[in-house]
Amino acid sequence: EALNHFSRAAEIYSQRDPYHVNVARTLVNAAYVLRLLALRLRKRIDTKAHFGKGRTAVSSGLPASRETPLARYQRMWQEAVDSLTRAREIYEFHAHFDGIGKVLVNLGYLHLDRGDIERAWSEGTEAYKIGIKQDDHILMARARILESAIENAHVEEQTGEEVDIAVHANHARLYSDEALTLAQSTQNRRLLAGAYIARGITAANDFF
Repeated sequence: EALNHFSRAAEIYSQRDPYHVNVARTLVNAAYVLRLLALRLRKRIDTKAHFGKGRTAVSSGLPASRETPLARYQRMWQEAVDSLTRAREIYEFHAHFDGIGKVLVNLGYLHLDRGDIERAWSEGTEAYKIGIKQDDHILMARARILESAIENAHVEEQTGEEVDIAVHANHARLYSDEALTLAQSTQNRRLLAGAYIARGITAANDFF
């Protein structure tokens, strides 16, 4: 239902101006919902696969009504990326840096969900740089939370030598500490909660 409302809202805003900033804002919100739905679907797929009940093969000959769970997950993921790509185009047209930053953070999480750590890192780093230029503590904190999650993903996947894992773990700690400090300088309680969670996840990673 949320996606239907966002779709209708984007249509209404576009009637006035396809590059209206509210079109971009609506697309970002829709992408966020798509990611939540995709994550829930992937969890079900992983659970079935774990117990040997799922079939993950995708057949291109299946009609839409018989779309496999994996194909549906991939479609929702791509729709989220496409929405964010369009939103960034609109935000860049208006030089709306806060909006660009939000797009980058959301893209970073989408790539991290798929295990593309390098792409996720690129998005997070760019978002943090924008936050510094704009002196936007909220965006900087969100970027650092993302970067902490990326470093923890390295630790979880045991990428590299033992010394590399230690570096990633310590980077996760530094980023989560900075995110917490930045969040505490704002009035955003939701952001602060997210920063505390990031710090807790880091403290509980395999290395520490």
